[in-house]
Amino acid sequence: VKSIPQPQAVWCGKTANDKFITRNQFLSFAPVLAKMESFDFQVKVRVKSFTLVISKSKDRLAVEHKSSNNKLTPGMIEDLYKVKKGDTISLESIEVGMPDGSTVVLTPIKLKFTD
Repeated sequence: VKSIPQPQAVWCGKTANDKFITRNQFLSFAPVLAKMESFDFQVKVRVKSFTLVISKSKDRLAVEHKSSNNKLTPGMIEDLYKVKKGDTISLESIEVGMPDGSTVVLTPIKLKFTD
């Protein structure tokens, strides 16, 4: 019996392996997804919640928002419009519902805004 691997979080085409994001990429306001990589079967998993943290590079302040589903909240969207070059956008505490009813927390996505 092959166990189900942990999914990978994806936002605006970016994963935990990526380091940078542009304004055009995050202004698509894509939902946060969980994808099964290199698994032989079709398995449905869904993002149940996540936290978006925007860390300002100049004053070292952070703004934090929580979503109770896989979509950006109005507050998240408002603060994403204010992001400046050098700020960091992190998706943390990404909780995913697995087919067996369990919940797993995925690896965070941490991206530096480049333009």
